Amino acid sequence: MVYSLYQLVSYVVLALLLFAVAGVNGIALLAGGTFAGLVVGLAGQTVLSNLIAGVMLLFVRPFGPGDRITLTTWQYSLIAPVYPPKFYSNDLLVPGYTGIVEELGLIYSRIRQDDGIRVRFPNNVLIQAAILSHDVAERWVRVKYEIPPAIDPEQLISRAEEMVRTSDWVARPDSVRVWVHQATIGSYVISV
Repeated sequence: MVYSLYQLVSYVVLALLLFAVAGVNGIALLAGGTFAGLVVGLAGQTVLSNLIAGVMLLFVRPFGPGDRITLTTWQYSLIAPVYPPKFYSNDLLVPGYTGIVEELGLIYSRIRQDDGIRVRFPNNVLIQAAILSHDVAERWVRVKYEIPPAIDPEQLISRAEEMVRTSDWVARPDSVRVWVHQATIGSYVISV
């Protein structure tokens, strides 16, 4: 490290001496340095933005290795599938990359998707993306059942609420809700 710093300083001093011998004045040297800095800055803009975003991710820690997240961003957009039966549904479909964060680096971060594929994202994309964290202790589960109109929905709702509330899998029985989600000519859709 010290040797490379010494070497860099030596090259700068040598360049200044060569410019002085060639008769280049300070104004021209300043203008040339400004132009060179501008060229290097524009050429390294992507790398520098990734580096700064990586440092910011390491300090802020919105997520870390081992967290399961969904990354959704306009830079790497996905086309959401369109299912005709879902036109009137209020289910949320988030097009994104879902997986486990494996590594947070200075330039790139790596996510192992649920299907096993490892994806490296530039950190400046992660800083701008919407990140959905899946690290909740409890999960809400919504299930829909389609029932024929011959069954009385009121009786079914009261019975379903009673059965779900007594289940060992329900963390908060007082928050269980059962309701008629949709009604069509041929059926009812009950949401639990």
